[in-house]
Parts: sequence; C-alpha cells; structure tokens
Amino acid sequence: MTRLKTVDTQIIEVLDVATQGAAAALAKRVQQLQASVTVGNQCLSTLRNASLASACFYNEAAGYLRSDVYPHLLPARPDGQDAGCDPNPSSSLLSVIGELAKSDLASAERIHNLWESEKRPSPFGNIVQQLNLQEQKVNEILAKDRLGKAHQRMETNLMGKAAEINASISQLRMACLQYLAPEPEVDPYFLAQTIRQSMDAFQSIEYEYTQRCIYEGEAAQRLEKVVFSTLQEIPPAHQRMVSEIMNGANESLMTVGAKAKEVDPHASWNIFESIYKDEFPDDNTLKITAENHPNEDQFLQFQRLRLTTLQVQHRVPGSSDGKKLTGLRRLKDCLFGNKTQYGTPGTVWSISEAGHLIQYHPGESRMLRVYNLRKCKVSELAYDGGWGYFILEGAKMSLSDTGKIKRGTKKQYRFRLPEDQAPSFYDVLKEFCIVMSCQLA
Repeated sequence: MTRLKTVDTQIIEVLDVATQGAAAALAKRVQQLQASVTVGNQCLSTLRNASLASACFYNEAAGYLRSDVYPHLLPARPDGQDAGCDPNPSSSLLSVIGELAKSDLASAERIHNLWESEKRPSPFGNIVQQLNLQEQKVNEILAKDRLGKAHQRMETNLMGKAAEINASISQLRMACLQYLAPEPEVDPYFLAQTIRQSMDAFQSIEYEYTQRCIYEGEAAQRLEKVVFSTLQEIPPAHQRMVSEIMNGANESLMTVGAKAKEVDPHASWNIFESIYKDEFPDDNTLKITAENHPNEDQFLQFQRLRLTTLQVQHRVPGSSDGKKLTGLRRLKDCLFGNKTQYGTPGTVWSISEAGHLIQYHPGESRMLRVYNLRKCKVSELAYDGGWGYFILEGAKMSLSDTGKIKRGTKKQYRFRLPEDQAPSFYDVLKEFCIVMSCQLA
C-alpha cells in the first residue's frame, strides 16, 4: 500500500495508491460485457426475422405456382370450377407443380411452427431467457450503488486522502531541513504524528475500497464466463434448427422427385408451347440473308494459303523443372544440345494476303503465333526423308488472354512440311520474305 523511495540519500515515505483507476477499468469491463449481451440478442432477433422472411417467400412461391403457373397449364372446366384447385390433375407436369407448391407451403408452416408454436419451445428460447437474466445481472453491477457513482465516489475520496498525505509528507521533508520550529505546523515530530494518524484512516479506507474492487471484479469474471458460454450455444442451436428445416424440405422434395420421373419433357414442352404459341417465333420468320449472315467466302478471299501439315521445331520439356538443376541443365544443353522435335498436331497454318503466317488452334479457338513475313528472312528449301525443311528468321507474335499482342525477340525457327506441298508453300513465302543465302545443316 505504500512504497519507499530514496530522495537525497534519505529514506522517506511516498504514498502510492495501487487501486487508482480501478473504478473506470471495472466499469468499462462490465460495459463491454453488456455490449456482448446486446449483440447476442440482436443476432437472435436477426435469425428469427430472417427465418420468418424465408417463410413468407415460401408462401409467395407456392401462391405463384398455384395462381399463375398452375391454372394456365390446365384448361378451364365447363362447370366454372377453378382448375388450379384440382387436387388430382391428370397431367404429370401439373402434378409436379402441385407437389412443389405443397412443399413450399410445408416449409413455410414448418418455419412458423419453430418460432410461433405454443406446443414446443422456440429454437433459441432458452438462450434468450439466459441472455435476459444475464443482462439484468449486468445492469445490477452497473447500478449507482455498485459500479456507478458510489464506486467512483469511494475512489475519489481515497485519492483525495492520498493527496493530503503526500502533501503532509512534502511538508515533513521541508521541516526536516530547518533548524528551528517556531510553529507546530513545521515541527517534524508533530507532522510525523499527524501523518501516522492520517495513514491509519487511509489504510482503513483503502482496505474497504480494495475489498469492494475484488468483489466486483470476481462478480464480473463469473458473469463473463456465463455470458460467453451462452453465446457459444447460438451456432449449434442454429445448426439444429436449419437441419430440421432442411430435413423436412428434403422429405417433401422426394415426393416431387418421384412425380418428376413421370413427366415426359417433350410432351410437356409441346403443351407449354401450344398454350403460349404467340410468345414463340415461327421457324419461317428466321431467314438467312447476306445482310444478317455474311458468307464465309467474303473472309476467305483474304486467305492466300492454308495447311494443316506444317510443323515447327520446339524443345521437349525436361523431366525436372527444379530451380536447383537449372545450371546443370544449361551445361548439359551446351555440351549435348537440347532435345527437340517437330510437331504441333491439331493446328492450322495459313498465309494471309497481307503477308502474315498465322498458326491457329481450332479446338481451343485461339491464335497461337503470328509471323510478319515482310519482316522475316527465309533460308533455302532443303529436302530429306520425304520432308521439305526451311528456316524462318523473325519475331514471333502471340495474342494474350486480354487480347493484347505480345511481341517476341528475333529468332530462327525451323519448319518442315511434306515434300509434295513444300514447293508451293515456299513460293508463297518468297513473295514476302527475303531469301537468305544459308542452307540447313
């Protein structure tokens, strides 16, 4: 309760109140607990309102099926009876629609019974009662006679006594430095006796206040455990409620599924189309003309040549792509060369009238690479083993997923194609490319 401090090599007593600020800290702690209880109640209220709103949606869906869909699919009866109220329709499609409406009504009734039935408790009834009781206890702790003004008044009184004693200690320190004491107020002995009496009264007040803080702190701690235990019960209770609703809905939909197996989709669609025949266009109204469907020949006139047998040389992927082996793999490539092969099966190569060599993948509906032949060089054509080989030197361009053209660096690319197709293809290349003097090795 007191602490000794050294000032000017002399030991003097300085009062240090350990419980300073306890009133505000305890009040804030309990107020946060009160906010947690309020949030719990709001969560339960939101869950209840959301469940009842879903019940309204189920009722609206059932009403729509019965009043809007069902009557339009069933012809009117001659006796004037509402066809939509027929409990046993002959059509299998109408039977499915009727079962769907019953399922929606059953789900709505099931939700209402969970919350508003008098025969069974609410899904969160016990939790709501516990939170209300805990809210009362929180309000009791925050009342004026506990952590309210009474507790703050006790701390203010305690701190005031401590300030008076510290002032007397300062006077005692100054009196000890004087040689004479003309008045009792500056007599060190008199001041020491006064401080002892004040300390006795202060210790009694501090002990009472400390006991009060310990009592209120323990009460708040016990209430915290109860509140958070109650809040932890909300998710499992909500899960049980949703499971009960979903299980009931699944049972209802099993009947709908059994009825749906009896539906002939083609016959039902024909009936539906015959009822709303004005909403469907006639097949004869859609006529293909040059204005609404351009002829493909208009685009093919810009194509100079098209091949599916052209192959380009590419590297064979290695068995390992680890970063640690990159240096070793480069050394091996320098010594023994890269493993390469020809091929790009399933792609189409074409040369446009503008002088672009384009590789297209029909299966993936995307362009793989483009060469601007007017900026490329081509080697002499060489034959070997039934194939015609040539080198194309230039920059490859490709199309990204966003539609932007990516331009590569200038490289040499090796191509081959069957020997019988090589001359005609090479003649077209020479029209756009510069022929290099080098030949294939």
